[in-house]
Amino acid sequence: MRESFLKTEKIYTIFELNNIVRSLIRQEFPDYIWVCGEIQDYKASSSKRHIYFNLVQKHPEADQIIAQVKAIIFEDIKPKIFKRIKETESVFQLKDDIEVKLLCKVDFYPKWGEYRLIIVDVDPFYTLGKVAANRQRIIEDLRRRNLLDKNKSLALPLLPLRIGLITSFDSAAYHDFINELKGSGYGFKIFIYDSYMQGKFVERDVVGALEFFNRFRDFIDIIVITRGGGSTADLSWFDNEKIAEAIATSRIPVFSALGHQINTTVCDLVAYISLKTPTKVAQFLVEKIENFKNEVEYC
Repeated sequence: MRESFLKTEKIYTIFELNNIVRSLIRQEFPDYIWVCGEIQDYKASSSKRHIYFNLVQKHPEADQIIAQVKAIIFEDIKPKIFKRIKETESVFQLKDDIEVKLLCKVDFYPKWGEYRLIIVDVDPFYTLGKVAANRQRIIEDLRRRNLLDKNKSLALPLLPLRIGLITSFDSAAYHDFINELKGSGYGFKIFIYDSYMQGKFVERDVVGALEFFNRFRDFIDIIVITRGGGSTADLSWFDNEKIAEAIATSRIPVFSALGHQINTTVCDLVAYISLKTPTKVAQFLVEKIENFKNEVEYC
């Protein structure tokens, strides 16, 4: 009986099997569908024609992936996607760890036996709502833990001459800050911590810099976090819970100058003081030294 079964059983090649699976998927999903998920492993660069990433679903009560699927944005669709986001003046860009709502074609690639989503459009308003909700959640959590004004309660030294500077070395922000202090003629001493001010390494670098300077707090009067101007989306890297917590718990006053005239980040909210540009911070410090000097001379 077993021999008869083996003789009559149809044998499929891998290619045949994968094409049948592809046909079944297309029958089940003949039209485009909207899919929501979180972006992970986002890969995009000027040297790559297409954008690849994973779209994942996490457990609602834990930072644990419970499902994921590969996704791709083909080269000819990229301009449409980026234009859609830009038109809404969004405070986000496509990157890891953001939730998105994407219009997709469900596809199966027979050569690799790979199920994937082909992205054709995006709903930026879905992500805007998620970004705003997450930002508010961070602020409320900081308030609940009495961290929102913790750094502001520190005493600012009378002569804040020793400065821990967190920025991208040799950037416009770096030079603006340094040149303004040099022009004052006062004896400022700057300790630079070279840090990414945009992209996925911002959290790692800025938190690391704050921890580093706090280990040498006897030699640092204030910490300045600054960057040059940029888009609203660039600032979203500073609506970050871990950076905000590191600023709030710093035992050294932290000055924030992220180079934007309109928007206020979570990091701005928790800092000792927030000024719009690196030049403004430098001018503030020079003025404080001048005021102290004038008071001493007057006495």
